[in-house]
Amino acid sequence: MTSQDASTGMRLAHQGRFEEALPHLDRAHRREPANLALLHALASALQATGRRNAAVIRYRDAATALPDHPEILAGWARAAWLAGNKPQAIELLDRALALDSAFADPGGMLDMIVTGINDPDKAGELLRPLVERHPKCANLVLHFAYLMTNAERLADACGAFTCYAALRADDATPHVELSRLATNRGDRDAALDHLRTALVLDPDNGAALWEQAQIEGGLLDGDTFAHVEGMTRHTTDPRRLAPLHDVLSRHFDRAGDFARAIAHLEPVKAIQRELALPQDHYDPRLREREADVTIEMFRPAWFERMRDAGSSDSRPVFIVGMPRSGTTLLQQMLCGHPGITSVGEQTFADASFRRAMMAAGDLPMARMPHSVVREAADWHVGQMEDRLVRLSLRTDAERIIDKLPDNFVFAGWLSAAFPNATIIHCLRDPRDVAISCWRTNFSRINWTRELEHIAHRIEQHRRMMRHWRATIGERLTELRYENLIADPEPVLRRLVQAIGLEWDAGVLEHTGRKGHIRTASQYQVEAPLNSRGIGHWRNYEFALAPILPRLEAIVAHDAREATADLRL
Repeated sequence: MTSQDASTGMRLAHQGRFEEALPHLDRAHRREPANLALLHALASALQATGRRNAAVIRYRDAATALPDHPEILAGWARAAWLAGNKPQAIELLDRALALDSAFADPGGMLDMIVTGINDPDKAGELLRPLVERHPKCANLVLHFAYLMTNAERLADACGAFTCYAALRADDATPHVELSRLATNRGDRDAALDHLRTALVLDPDNGAALWEQAQIEGGLLDGDTFAHVEGMTRHTTDPRRLAPLHDVLSRHFDRAGDFARAIAHLEPVKAIQRELALPQDHYDPRLREREADVTIEMFRPAWFERMRDAGSSDSRPVFIVGMPRSGTTLLQQMLCGHPGITSVGEQTFADASFRRAMMAAGDLPMARMPHSVVREAADWHVGQMEDRLVRLSLRTDAERIIDKLPDNFVFAGWLSAAFPNATIIHCLRDPRDVAISCWRTNFSRINWTRELEHIAHRIEQHRRMMRHWRATIGERLTELRYENLIADPEPVLRRLVQAIGLEWDAGVLEHTGRKGHIRTASQYQVEAPLNSRGIGHWRNYEFALAPILPRLEAIVAHDAREATADLRL
């Protein structure tokens, strides 16, 4: 009977049928109170059905019988956290760590608890007091360091990685991460120093070799090339292999051997596809349906109704476009103005729109209350202000850039939420965008793993921008990347005027500036302006062949629609 209840309960819980699973799991657990798998399954079912306090009681009872069992304490802590009792959760995790520091090892119970929280700020609230109480628990400190990086609390992240480096003096990992943080803030020398330390500790560290190659830019020297190429023949871990092939691909690109560059790029894309979770695959039909819904929602009548709904704050400047279209370069140039700063790439636009939709409840989009739009906009601005503090940036700037290429999807929402803000759209030759996206080792942009998906994403981008030009065209300030490179001053003068500030020649000097850049373009924007990227697709015409007709159709359409500012 017990095994029958256990198997039935587990099966129903796995199917998400938690109410049906509960009586089976309850009976099975009462017969086998020491069976931790049953305990965890029962607690999860209780939590999923809103009985969070009942889950806490079950773990408390189990801990009474087995008071020194870290896994039970961990489950109890998770249940307490979900029930809203943060102090109790911290105390329980403190006890578990004191019993067994391996509890904090990668893939362990603490890892599972923190991963389940999803919000790095909230997870940080859980770990911070534990780090203070267990400062020599290296894996705990490392976990906290990654959380602080994800939350963009960079001072805390640097401090935690430095502490971990002292605890694990033979581990290259913290030096690679400290290098990335230094690169993000524009400190090239510090970044290289950390990488040299990492490579002394681990000469085969693919991440360190990759970072060093990006910062130094030029061709690999003979010894480094031979070392990296040898590693590609002997490395079996795909996560370590991908950056090595990427380093060689970039080396051959710089050497002008484009066929070999692509030959080393193919394994990178294959590994990305292999490691991608099923839910992380790009679905063209889903993206088209989402665009359909957006276009239907944001009609002229909606904008007319929302004319006075949003925030009057004129500080936000939104830079949108396709990845690799010049958005990071433009951000860096505009931040040369004494009145402008930037919070980098954030997802606040998506979050604020979802916040407004949830607050509107069952009301249709056409009847969204003005108060809901204003509250979401105020929340968005608050997030930007908070991010300036976290990134140790100036908080008194007249304009704050919120730059995320994919925010082109939310241009209509941003126009309504911030009627006094500036929305800047960057446009670039789709063939150069395509090959640049294909050649960039994006870890989280799923459509860059297949050429067909790259073409589709660019097509959808153009489709959305045609809709925005037809509905909020007067709110868009658009530019061509190629014109910015060829003659930056007139383009930048127009943009600074659109932003509402006086001209400052500092925007023409974008190199060597300290700041925060956390994008795939952070290495390129430090170089002086040059035209090497314009028409670079011609070197890879053979690789783009499967999608070239689609890209050239976009080029022709761009030419037909071009305004004076978008004409080549």
